[in-house]
Amino acid sequence: MEQKNELLIKGSKVKVILAWLGCFAFVAAGLLMIKVDNHPFGYISVGFFGLGILVLPLMIFSKQYIKITSEGIEQCATNNKWLIKWDEIEGFGEIGGGNIGIRLNARALEERVAKGGAKATSYLTSKRMTGFHEGISAMYKVKPKKLLNTLNQWKEKYPPNLVPGPPNNI
Repeated sequence: MEQKNELLIKGSKVKVILAWLGCFAFVAAGLLMIKVDNHPFGYISVGFFGLGILVLPLMIFSKQYIKITSEGIEQCATNNKWLIKWDEIEGFGEIGGGNIGIRLNARALEERVAKGGAKATSYLTSKRMTGFHEGISAMYKVKPKKLLNTLNQWKEKYPPNLVPGPPNNI
């Protein structure tokens, strides 16, 4: 990916449709597990992947993109936009399944948690589960490793103007 003042990466409808079809397969497998031996994992599979069947169509029929600029990373999913500025980001890493994690620095995390609400709880829960506060899904028209390399290149290009502080252990 060539670096310009702005890089727009659109969501992949094909990847979303494949994930949606996968949800149907796992719901069917869960129903079979329930029918054959009333296995508890069948209920978990039906519940979790059933939500995917309901939610993923929203991603197919709505805007989904990542815009990388000198200011930061703007994400848009299901027509909701949010910006993470470069000076709020401590680093990036792989979460698994092609997803990319974003670790916020201590100042940015403190400000976001201070606002309260469900989003504040999700930052802390996500950090405990994955080691990252935010994430970028694998549902874009670029290979995850290439996107991760691109994000790291842009982060180096626009370093934070922060007073050195303690590492983020939250």
